[in-house]
Amino acid sequence: MGEPYLRSDRDRRIRGLAGAAIGLAALLIAGLALGQERGDRPGRGRGLQARRELPRDLRRLQPHIDEAIDRGVECLLALQLRDGTWGEFSDSYGSGQTALSLYTLLKSGVPPEHPAIQAGFAHLDGTRPSKIYTLSCHLLAYGALGDPERHRRMKALLELLLDWREGSYGYPGFPAGERGGREEGPRRDWTWTDLSNTQFAALGLRAAHQAGLKIPSKVWTELLEATFEYQEEPYPVRDSAAEKRTSTGKRLAAGFCYQVAREGPGPGGPGPGGGGRGGPRAEPTGSMTAAGIAVLEICREGLDRRLKSKTSLAIDTAQRRALAWFDENFSVERNPGGGGWLCYYLYGLERVGSLLELDSIGGEDWYLEGARVLVRDQLPSGAWRAQTLEPSTCFALLFLERATAPTTGEGPTRQVVRLGEGEVQLRGTGTNPLAVWITGFDEAALQELGTKGNGPRIAKVEHLVDGRVVETLDGMPRRAWRGERYAHRHVFRETGTHLVSARVHVVRPEMPAGETVGTVVLESDGFEVEIATIPAEWMVPFAKLAGENLLRGVDVEVRVSSGNAPDAATDGLQSTRWLAQASDRHPSISLRFPRAIRADTIALSGPDACAADRGEHDVIARAVVTVDGKLELSVRFPTDPLQPAILELDRPRSIRSLDVELLERIPGSGRTATVGLAEVGLFRTR
Repeated sequence: MGEPYLRSDRDRRIRGLAGAAIGLAALLIAGLALGQERGDRPGRGRGLQARRELPRDLRRLQPHIDEAIDRGVECLLALQLRDGTWGEFSDSYGSGQTALSLYTLLKSGVPPEHPAIQAGFAHLDGTRPSKIYTLSCHLLAYGALGDPERHRRMKALLELLLDWREGSYGYPGFPAGERGGREEGPRRDWTWTDLSNTQFAALGLRAAHQAGLKIPSKVWTELLEATFEYQEEPYPVRDSAAEKRTSTGKRLAAGFCYQVAREGPGPGGPGPGGGGRGGPRAEPTGSMTAAGIAVLEICREGLDRRLKSKTSLAIDTAQRRALAWFDENFSVERNPGGGGWLCYYLYGLERVGSLLELDSIGGEDWYLEGARVLVRDQLPSGAWRAQTLEPSTCFALLFLERATAPTTGEGPTRQVVRLGEGEVQLRGTGTNPLAVWITGFDEAALQELGTKGNGPRIAKVEHLVDGRVVETLDGMPRRAWRGERYAHRHVFRETGTHLVSARVHVVRPEMPAGETVGTVVLESDGFEVEIATIPAEWMVPFAKLAGENLLRGVDVEVRVSSGNAPDAATDGLQSTRWLAQASDRHPSISLRFPRAIRADTIALSGPDACAADRGEHDVIARAVVTVDGKLELSVRFPTDPLQPAILELDRPRSIRSLDVELLERIPGSGRTATVGLAEVGLFRTR
């Protein structure tokens, strides 16, 4: 099916799509001959914008949706590694999952200034994507961040994406001459082109377009030509029961496929039934049909007034046939025609529903039915798993947040609202940071105070967390309260359950205007906020440092005293680790470099690399590092097992070997009595 993060790359050359222009012309003629088959544009004007309130079933489900989003966000935050990255498929897609996670968190309401967001972008800023998925997710993430200072970065990424177009203007897994696998991997040639890569390229182009970057008309029109190629031949179907109307004319359906048949010898591609060069054409699937509809609409959006009427008609015809395919094959329990990759498919449905402003697809309320499935299938950890964990969790959250839907510029509309009662009434939104403000006062308390129907005169407002004053705001004691919010924005530094409350110092009514002596204190009962994960202050600086690891791409000779996967300690990935055997009381690892590496800083990262790992392995307390067999240095590890041990040398040295022995651990500190290292890094900082 060619879904993201599914298949390893293969060295294949394919020819360009020689018949792209002919295919477009044929579709134009067909669209004119059919008279659009229905006579109106699919979905537009009958969709979400006309809906003034949520349907009753969705109103009932909404609290569960909000809870699922909150749990999913907390899960993603807990999976962020100490260097600001997310690790799934990082060995093959580099920073792609990191970019996708950042895009998802931003779309889910996590603010740009959140430490997790800052650490993630500190990593992205220092990487050069090597694959279409990765590059496109970078553009999505930077677009969602909306940072004007990174506009130049987006422009450079866009230029790279435009340069990677294949001859057919379809998009391959990764381009000729670029690095495959991790950003630092070997150079490869063109691989297959497919609609899944093409779809993500279109999403990246859309993000750049929405950021104000100029994209030539030729790019959009040639992307249209390539996308039309993936649609199967139309076939007649029964009239759409979903539209509740009949027609005497023919109604045609046509889904989109992952790949198209190519001439010439060669093995089939990775899609079901081949579909590569010389292989049979893949059957249409729900995920690819959704992709085809979305890419066509993105191209329409990109061309805007430059869109020719005949081309618009061809898009309408192709989309109408694809929606007719959904009338015959729609499901939210599985990916029609493919079976797997459910969350990826549902995110595809979200794009179709949002871009075309459709309330229903296949005669069903696509959002309500899809949300029911996702709420039901969420794991206790807050994640979703459909072939993958981190990508599936992102796709599920993007569906639930309706991430593609037009926004007003105010960010996600979903907010967790917390209410605090008592003499002072509070309201809070968000989690970390939390925004909290005053909304009113208890009437009985005001009557007892004797305000005679007027608002209280406020001398000062104190915001408290866990009974401690965190901010004091001056009031306006000369006049009655008129609804001023006295807002506080709080960033939590510790995990756990926190009580948020407020105290308002009110001037007695009989006191002269402006007098603040002899105030009465009104208090709120407050509300509780659960903080599951907190990115530490060291995380952003380390994320920047980790991108400069001098061992990346170096063929290191590694020997260990025991255990498996010794090379994991030097692969540049925090998501992998070397673990010694439990019986090895003083594990050691020796590194030999093919050439001297000039460095002044050594970083040792323990086996627990993210909040979700915390407590999995014993905690390292002390190690000894020997440089070039002569310089012996003792290292104390931080008490936080996620924080790396940073060893600064007295001066820059040309290093040929490192020997690390783990001397002390905290017994019983992990669920398994094993220790090891996720990563050893060398750096030049001065």
